Amino acid sequence: MIILQPIAEAQTFSFIPRVTEDGEYEISIIDEYTNKEIYNVTYQSNNTWGVSYYYQYTDVFDLKKDNHYTLKIKKGGSVVFRDKIFCTDQTPLPQYDINKHVYTTKSTSNEYITIDD
Repeated sequence: MIILQPIAEAQTFSFIPRVTEDGEYEISIIDEYTNKEIYNVTYQSNNTWGVSYYYQYTDVFDLKKDNHYTLKIKKGGSVVFRDKIFCTDQTPLPQYDINKHVYTTKSTSNEYITIDD
């Protein structure tokens, strides 16, 4: 999950696409509540957005506080990266963990047979 803020300043997110080659990439953000596309840009990659083993993208996004969004990055009509975006104004940005404070007990049906000599 990508965490961004509802600010009118440039923000950067990192991602690892399935395809890493030069060319046009379409980046779109869809509001999950209204199911409307709120951001769409075609980006011409010439391998300048790659950092080590991942890519970074920076722009100003018009996001609303406490909303969830879907990020899709396409190359040649095929989706090469998909993720969720959560917009929050909390500082410092919280570290979310989907398994935090969740404990699952596991049961077993092992039966032991003992043999007496």
